[in-house]
Amino acid sequence: MEVDGALNLHGKRTAWRNHDLIGIGGSNPTPFQSLIAFSEKEIQRILSGLKASSNSFILSQVPPYGTRLDRVFLGRHVGSRALTKFIGEYNPLTAVVGHVHEGRGEQMLGSTVIVNPGPGARGFYGLMELGSDGVEVTLSQI
Repeated sequence: MEVDGALNLHGKRTAWRNHDLIGIGGSNPTPFQSLIAFSEKEIQRILSGLKASSNSFILSQVPPYGTRLDRVFLGRHVGSRALTKFIGEYNPLTAVVGHVHEGRGEQMLGSTVIVNPGPGARGFYGLMELGSDGVEVTLSQI
């Protein structure tokens, strides 16, 4: 599907102002029935073709493994280990993630700000402001 002005970032890196946008769609296998699921090996392969920097934004459906943002209702972590490794290797500025509705929030992973704004269907959203001190995140609900 093509939409004027929209860009499919899955498996791609593109320049935006003085930053890079890096995209990874789909999810790793989780207890949820995802329409698009990739094995950890596939996620690692997709990410290995991309290079991030301290000025990069990652846009990912799946959150990184082992954070507060990837815990489902029973406390089990379901995020991507490959994404956690990628973030640890490149230390991007921020990663905006989703998928785990219970994982709404903000957390640092090394020097990277990880944000899960929560499900938009429930009116949740997040605002990010870039400043000289880094990224400021505000999570809200309509």
